[in-house]
Amino acid sequence: MSDAERNTKQLLDEIAFLRGRLKQLEEAEEKWKLAEKEIRKSESDKSLILGSLLELITYQDRSLRILWANKAAGDSVGLAPEDLIGRYCYEIWHGRKKPCSNCPVAKSIETGRSQEAEMTSPDGRIWYIRGCPVLNEQGEPVGAVEVTLEITQRKRAQEELKAKNLAIESSINAFTISNSCGKTLYVNPAFIRMWGYEEPAEVIGKNTTEFWRDEKRVLDVIETLKKEGEWRGELSARRKDDSYFDAQVSASMVKGRAGQPDYLMASFVDITERKKTEQALRDSEQKYKTLVENIPGMVYRAYPGWSAEIFFGCEEICGYTPRELNSREKNWLSVIHPDDKERVLREGAEIVNEPASIVQVYRITTKSGHVRWVEDRKTSVFNHKGRFIGIDGIVLDVTERKEAALSLERQREFELLITDISKQFVNVSTEQADEQINLALKALGEFAQVDRSYIFQFFEDRRKTSNTHEWHVEGVAPQIDNLQDLSVDTVPWWMDKLNRFENVYIPDVEKLPARAENEKKILQAQSIKSLIATPMVHNRRLVGFVGFDSVRCKRTWSEQSIAMLTIVSEIFTNTLMRRRIQQELDTHYEKMRRAEQLASLGTVSATIAHELSQPLTVIRLFLQQGARALKDDNDLDKVEKVIDDCLDEIAKAARTVDRFRRFARKAAPVYITEVNLVEVARGIVEILAGSARMRKLELSLDIKRHPPNIIGNSVELEQMFFVLIQNAIQAADGKTQRDMKITIAAKSGQIQLTFADTCGGIKEEYMDKIFEPFFTTKPANVGTGLGLCILERIVKRHGGAVSVKNKEGYGTTFYITLPIKN
Repeated sequence: MSDAERNTKQLLDEIAFLRGRLKQLEEAEEKWKLAEKEIRKSESDKSLILGSLLELITYQDRSLRILWANKAAGDSVGLAPEDLIGRYCYEIWHGRKKPCSNCPVAKSIETGRSQEAEMTSPDGRIWYIRGCPVLNEQGEPVGAVEVTLEITQRKRAQEELKAKNLAIESSINAFTISNSCGKTLYVNPAFIRMWGYEEPAEVIGKNTTEFWRDEKRVLDVIETLKKEGEWRGELSARRKDDSYFDAQVSASMVKGRAGQPDYLMASFVDITERKKTEQALRDSEQKYKTLVENIPGMVYRAYPGWSAEIFFGCEEICGYTPRELNSREKNWLSVIHPDDKERVLREGAEIVNEPASIVQVYRITTKSGHVRWVEDRKTSVFNHKGRFIGIDGIVLDVTERKEAALSLERQREFELLITDISKQFVNVSTEQADEQINLALKALGEFAQVDRSYIFQFFEDRRKTSNTHEWHVEGVAPQIDNLQDLSVDTVPWWMDKLNRFENVYIPDVEKLPARAENEKKILQAQSIKSLIATPMVHNRRLVGFVGFDSVRCKRTWSEQSIAMLTIVSEIFTNTLMRRRIQQELDTHYEKMRRAEQLASLGTVSATIAHELSQPLTVIRLFLQQGARALKDDNDLDKVEKVIDDCLDEIAKAARTVDRFRRFARKAAPVYITEVNLVEVARGIVEILAGSARMRKLELSLDIKRHPPNIIGNSVELEQMFFVLIQNAIQAADGKTQRDMKITIAAKSGQIQLTFADTCGGIKEEYMDKIFEPFFTTKPANVGTGLGLCILERIVKRHGGAVSVKNKEGYGTTFYITLPIKN
């Protein structure tokens, strides 16, 4: 075969081959078209299926760019699926510019195996993501399908379930799950501990009734659960050791889809201690209630604004009901006495800032208008936030106790007043007695809150009485001038009581008995409504009475007050009787002083006669000379001179008589004036100078720096000088020359007098008696023995002091001090 033939044959073979191949291709094309048609139909079905899925499905290339996405993927970000094509997944769902570090899709493309992970988007949603790689014919990843499901709710539910499981496991409350037949399927650790078991295996599978004391009661509860779905109450539980405890049960029945009972869940709380506490609380409440109900007072809780929740005792305290005290017109604040309200509010404000307790005592005005004393024991109350919410308190009626305390306090004050008055009267002089009595009547009257206080004294053997002292308040008329020299016969009822040493107590003059009609008229005339008079008794003899009048209102006196007034009456009685005795003593003293003075006059009479005889002799001689001159020479000038000389002598005699008369006059005890002791001393020295010369006694005065005058009785002070000088004259023997020096000086507000003589002194055994009355060492018929006794009294009456220093065989010195201002 030629080359051409071979070429032709080869060409024909190739054409035949090509035709066969073409036919194969045509057949393959037809198959492909059919396959493509089927694929397209399948893809449409798949797209429809994928589009209806809730999972987010996307197909991504190797760079994670989305090539296809289903409807759920677009809906998750609010876009159409086609709007996601060409965008990156990490950009759309995570707002990132590059892939996430743990992206399961990227890992599936990288590894060629499916990957999965949970991821959280910036908006807080949680996603379950699965990446499935798409491989080419060579098995190389060319992309990946991402299937994403939002599991936020499921995740949170799982976490919640986990937390609940943990709570159940760690709860102090017991928890069980049983099936509808009561078989125990689950118990938590608290159940194991509460029932005294060691591990759940001891409990699981047991019937619920085995854990309770009353099985029938438990079965009834289960039936109730099947019907009503839940039950709450208390049951007595049985522990493993067969001991019992009280449990609070809360149970629910879980039903299946068909509504049939499926599971029974229950929780339990051991309330044994709570039950004991509640019982103790009930017992305590009952005890508290019993105690409180026996409290004789009002128990309350007060709120801001003075509204109050009064539990009981209100009417017994103030007469108002709780409703009345919480009305618009009335509250507890309005019941408090106006004089105490400000203090109560001020003290109460001190406990509203922090918890504290106080006790207040104040007055209230009851519904009936009476004033009562109460003791309010209150404690401030705050809530858990520290906010003040009110005051809890108890109000007790303490009127009797308070009045007793006030009475006791007033009694003490009265006792102190009487003590003070007593002190004032201890050393009061007779001259100051009246003034001190009037001051005491004033103090007593003001303390007793009366209108008049007074003293009556009896005279003329109790036939007459006079109002001798009186005090009265301003606006009440005095009666002292109208009540002088009254006959006691006009008040027989009054005098009958006083003569029996009884108090005259008249709380209401209008209610005096008929036999006291005279007294009633007399008291009404003075506008007296009430009075108390206590007798003044001395040596079992009625000497007067002390009275207290209430003119403006009626009043009463307690027994204690009357008893204290009796003491006052005794004080006044002692003072007035002491004054009477003192007046009698003063009278006797004056008589003694006068007797001593007259005796002294007798002593100096010879001296006075001698001093008077000398000028009389001179006068007689002068007159004889004048008569001769007139008869013989008719010399009138000589007669005139004689007359002048006679007048001089008469003046000397007059001075002597005047000194004697002045010394001999009676002393006036109340006549107090300024006295110049230097002049007094000189006057007495002049009077006694002649007697001193006859007894060879030289008298001398030593005056230091012109001492000031003193306040005193000049007659008594003259006699003081006379007694000491006269004693020295009488002690001088007239044989040996003696002397007496009288010194007058002022020092430290006092006049200091010194009488120092050298007349032999006094025997030592007589020194303790020299100031006693009627004691004398002189011969009989010489002196009275009263001189030094009177001297001592004079010195004391002038507020001074006297002392003596004696040297037997030599002489005596008397020291006298007198205050300049007496």
